[in-house]
Amino acid sequence: MDSYTDMHLVNEYAETVCYFQDIPVNGYNESARTFWDEGSNRVLIREEFGEALGLPKKKIRYSLEAVGQEPISRTGYIYMLGLVDMQGNVHQIWGYSIDRIMLSSVPDLLHFENCLSSCAN
Repeated sequence: MDSYTDMHLVNEYAETVCYFQDIPVNGYNESARTFWDEGSNRVLIREEFGEALGLPKKKIRYSLEAVGQEPISRTGYIYMLGLVDMQGNVHQIWGYSIDRIMLSSVPDLLHFENCLSSCAN
């Protein structure tokens, strides 16, 4: 039987593989821990991160909708920042402020980065 159709292998408790990347923020000695989520259509920026960097902001009222939930009206900010790509080009983006993006803790990628650095040498 093809492993893609063998449904007894489905583990609904298995961990989801998340794609994280640390991207330099233009003008700051800091990187933005980026969580790539292809199901989203807008950037979210944690308020703690935006405030710690002193990112330019504008107070707004917006609506946030999640799968299976009714839209929630929120008061927050739009933060502006520039992300630096691998070629050194700056991409200006904006995102809505939010107090928390995930319930779980953000993983420490230092070990993984060290592994990649040593593999590259």
